Amino acid sequence: MGWTYSDVWNWDTWFAYTVPPMLRHLADHGCAYPGYEPFETPEKWHDWLHNIADMIETSTEEWQDEHNEYYEEYVNSWDEELRIKYMQRAEELRIQGDRNIRYVFENLGKFYFNLWD
Repeated sequence: MGWTYSDVWNWDTWFAYTVPPMLRHLADHGCAYPGYEPFETPEKWHDWLHNIADMIETSTEEWQDEHNEYYEEYVNSWDEELRIKYMQRAEELRIQGDRNIRYVFENLGKFYFNLWD
């Protein structure tokens, strides 16, 4: 196990790009699941792992730009009205990402000791 200095200085980015693929791999290739509510079946566990991975990714600027319908036009334009639309949508997506990452950490904490196979 290891880390690099760039991981330390960009911990949020490291987490957002490293953990989701790990959770999806656990869901897609693992055989264990908690076996108790709310994860009585492997499918419920796998769906939850994928959902948590998706929610983590919403915290990234890349995801937010991909889901901002004004992004492409904004980066190629100097139009002030378009800039305002882009910025308003960017703020909505940032708030969504913030809300999601808070939910993720709360729920990873609840089920932390189930993250193994």
